Amino acid sequence: MWYFKSALGWVLFSFLLTLSRPGFAEQPEALVIVVNASIGGDLSEEFVKHLYLGTVKAFPKGEVAIPLNLGPKHPLRGRFEKTYLKRSRAFLKANWSRLLFTGKGTPPLELDSAKEVAAKVLNDKRYLGYTLASEVAPGLRIIAKLPEQAAQDANTDE
Repeated sequence: MWYFKSALGWVLFSFLLTLSRPGFAEQPEALVIVVNASIGGDLSEEFVKHLYLGTVKAFPKGEVAIPLNLGPKHPLRGRFEKTYLKRSRAFLKANWSRLLFTGKGTPPLELDSAKEVAAKVLNDKRYLGYTLASEVAPGLRIIAKLPEQAAQDANTDE
């Protein structure tokens, strides 16, 4: 092939090969779970999972806890469900349908953006939600961070 016969061809080939390596792909921004800074107590990964599955309804000190979710088509929601909750969308939908039908729970409130989640949690201590690390403002406490590798894996599977 003609482009391998010249030095410029080899340089171009090497450059394109380097760009195609996974390390050069855009890294997804860290996803964090936040609460209002006024919420005290130890909030474990298990607590967050149980809150999003509807099996707990209050923070450890007794305050009402309301989980926030992003809309069903939002890519961060898929990352959160798959890598943090380790549940499929179908399972979660069926779980909340059952809880709603039996009167034992209400699904998480859905918002349109990560910025809205951060603002809602900041302004009302009843809420807990996931957002991008760049949206964390003073007054919010990060209780968990989605592992970077898990975020990359979730993006490659979608």
